[in-house]
Amino acid sequence: MEDYGITGSNNAVQIVEGGIYEVTYVVNATLNTAGNLVIGVKENDRELQGTSGTITLDEPGIGIVAKNTIVKLLGSSSVYLYIMSTTSTQGGTINQASISLKLLD
Repeated sequence: MEDYGITGSNNAVQIVEGGIYEVTYVVNATLNTAGNLVIGVKENDRELQGTSGTITLDEPGIGIVAKNTIVKLLGSSSVYLYIMSTTSTQGGTINQASISLKLLD
């Protein structure tokens, strides 16, 4: 999508053209024990405000989080999903994760 100012590499989306973007992601995860996973989007290691979502499970199982946010992104930056446990979750699997960026202005 270089014509639209977006390329991909190294598990990140490279933003060529800065501007206002719609950021959408979906993460489906299986946790082996009860716990929380926090998912969000970072630009150049800086968390983008309003992109954080949480999967909370009271017992082992599958959880899904989806988020849609509008943010301002810088040109020549890297955008990627981050996932971290905020509890002592005893393992799990990311079954599916996707991120989509759409230049609005």
